[in-house]
Parts: sequence; structure tokens; C-alpha cells
Amino acid sequence: MKTKFSEDIVPLGKLKVNPGKVVSHANETHRPILLTSRGRGVAMVQALRDYEEEAGARTFMRGVVKGLMDLEEGREISFAKFKEGPAFETTLSFLISSSNLPISRSFPYLKFGIYIDKDMRVF
Repeated sequence: MKTKFSEDIVPLGKLKVNPGKVVSHANETHRPILLTSRGRGVAMVQALRDYEEEAGARTFMRGVVKGLMDLEEGREISFAKFKEGPAFETTLSFLISSSNLPISRSFPYLKFGIYIDKDMRVF
């Protein structure tokens, strides 16, 4: 996402005159638009879908970094021990509800290396 200074920096006056054009430009180009007042940046306009994707990616990356830090600092447990704990049922319910897969038949949840059968047994 490279900024095009001739298109992506807009004075507030232009936004006041034609806000629809500025928003449409952000939606079409998938680039944020810098709003300026007296030559200084004061705000950004970004398409909602682009913002949500970036926010999701940031959240995911924070989780990955936190997990890597936990591993480095020795805060880890085996999957067998995790299965015995109270968080397992909550995690399993979340995985099933967040997947769009039917649970009327056996299916592998390969993303996490978990196999769940129709009786909700985990392997």
C-alpha cells in the first residue's frame, strides 16, 4: 500500500466540499487518505473493510508474538495436559462454533492439528 501524494493527501476544505468523493477514493484505492489542515496532517480516512482487515491482522500478530514470548519464557503446557484442564471445553466449543463445518459427521480440524468426531471426542 504505497501512498500517492498527489491523490492521497487531501486538505480538510476539499473533504468539506465533497466528502463522498474522498470516501469513494479510499474505498476504490484501498489506501488511507491523509487529511490536512494548514499543511499538517490531522486525520486519516480509510475504507472500513481495509481497517477491519488491518485490525484483524494486528490482533493476530500480537497473539503470535505473545505466544512466541511465552515459549521463550517457558510458559507452555503439553496438549495432553491442556485436554485435562477446564479451558479445553471452552476452546473446543469456540473452534467448533467458529468453523463453518458440520459436526454431524467426523471431520478433522487440521488447522490446529485436532481431530473431532461426531461424538465430540478429540484425538
